[in-house]
Amino acid sequence: MFKFKNGRGGTGYKVLTLFSSKLLKCDCHIIKYEVDSFIDEHVDPAPVGYVHKRTNVVLGWKLSGGIFNIAFNENYPTKGAGMSWEYNDNDYELYYQTFYPSECSHSVTKVFSGKRYVLSFGRLIKSIAKTESL
Repeated sequence: MFKFKNGRGGTGYKVLTLFSSKLLKCDCHIIKYEVDSFIDEHVDPAPVGYVHKRTNVVLGWKLSGGIFNIAFNENYPTKGAGMSWEYNDNDYELYYQTFYPSECSHSVTKVFSGKRYVLSFGRLIKSIAKTESL
């Protein structure tokens, strides 16, 4: 029933869909990054009148590379916090990041060592377009 599938673009990451609803306009996935996986810079499309909002909860260990990059967009701010620690000679990281993948280009650099798992919650929300008055 649940099975990891190759991510888009053939760049080595895997996705396990836990939930997806067109009616509720939301989804939940586990994304797995292993050695040599990455995601090229891109923007995820959203239907007209909506923006895509996503919160990722990230756990990684023995990680080199695999940096998550999000371009700045003053109209759609990114929020996040996290921590890292060492246990039994292993480095770990745990953090969350909320961003707008339809409005901010984003990417993940190549993973050179270790693993990273991402619990990713996404939803479409109505866009509030800014208009200039004449």
